[in-house]
Amino acid sequence: VMLVNSAGDILNTASTNSLGFYSMQVPTGEYTIYALNNMTKTAYFGGVYIYGFAQSVSQNITMKNAYYVTASVNLGSKLVNNIVNITSGSARYAFYPQSGSLLLPLGSYTFESSTSSTEQTFNGGILSVSYSTSTIVYVNADMTLPLTLNKNVVHSFQAKLLSSQVSISRGDNLTYRFNLTNLGNSEESIFLASTSGTWTESFNPGTINLMPGQTANVTMNATLNGNIASGSQRIPFNVEYIGGSVQLSLPVKINVNYNYTASENGFPAYNGSRTLIPVLLNNTGNAPITVNLSLNETRLALNGWYGSVELNNANVTSVYLPFGTSEVVYVALNSSASKPVYPFTFALSTNSTVSQNNTISKSLSLSISSPQSASLTPYPSGDNIIANYTGAPVETLISGILVIAVAVIAGLIVTAYRSRKK
Repeated sequence: VMLVNSAGDILNTASTNSLGFYSMQVPTGEYTIYALNNMTKTAYFGGVYIYGFAQSVSQNITMKNAYYVTASVNLGSKLVNNIVNITSGSARYAFYPQSGSLLLPLGSYTFESSTSSTEQTFNGGILSVSYSTSTIVYVNADMTLPLTLNKNVVHSFQAKLLSSQVSISRGDNLTYRFNLTNLGNSEESIFLASTSGTWTESFNPGTINLMPGQTANVTMNATLNGNIASGSQRIPFNVEYIGGSVQLSLPVKINVNYNYTASENGFPAYNGSRTLIPVLLNNTGNAPITVNLSLNETRLALNGWYGSVELNNANVTSVYLPFGTSEVVYVALNSSASKPVYPFTFALSTNSTVSQNNTISKSLSLSISSPQSASLTPYPSGDNIIANYTGAPVETLISGILVIAVAVIAGLIVTAYRSRKK
């Protein structure tokens, strides 16, 4: 019976008596019990946890039919005596294949092995390279298990700008020269490409073969198509290799551009004598901007209105718009009780002072109609007027015409009769 620690190393061994009992001194921790009987070709492989302050721990184990596994480790065309780790659940055991076959009970196991070495790079540097293998095997018969160590390929690249960093605006073109270096551990055949529609990029050369440590000089032409935030940014591009890609970037400075739009955003909403006109403020520049808002109160009052600009149910005179954002404000108008109310057109004035000598101003024309007040209901009154009439108007009109016609005919008959008597 072997007691194995979490690293797979044997800490203690013991032999059972004729009744199958054994004992050994162990510290607190998690272990693997690996028991085998070569005469009966049976074995046990499982985990156990020894709790602290326990004077003794009893565990019953059942031996199962076991099979011999002969393993070998290959690195390229050479056999190497590399350590192999065997795991099954929480149980783990490490051994060297050249020490002989291993007797394992029926079950599923993971066999793993790894090593490392160094290689010389293209420019004479030293590169650390790792190799590993992992395979799951169901042991149900004596078997030979060859394990082949495979190189753990690392894909890594570096782009270093050779040209001076430039400042550009949307729609501008730039030309950069940069060094592209293979920092990985294998030869790469790569293709350079744009990452999105924000930038249009071309490269010369666009396809490159690079050994580990090798550097190529590349020229990139790039045009900024999209709207990105001003200041220090990066121009991204893809380095595509067989089986994958990585993204690299080069520095660039984006010139600031302040701008915004103001537009009516849908239909006005009426609430009694109150009218709300939605207005969309959209930051179309590439930097934060504050938009000032104002109404001509004198013109509103002359036409029977007074108003304000609201955001989140609060009166505002300016709105802050971070890059790439928009806000909907409401021009709130109320009819004046002391003035007649007429439909008319008025302007929402907006402006933003973006520098000492630069102010952006925009005027938005808005229209307002007579208020639709739920509190005002027409009520007919006067001589021969029926208040709260609910009948059908067409039928009533026809009936009235018939009554008039009958009265006219009756009058004609009476007039004719009197003429005959005379």
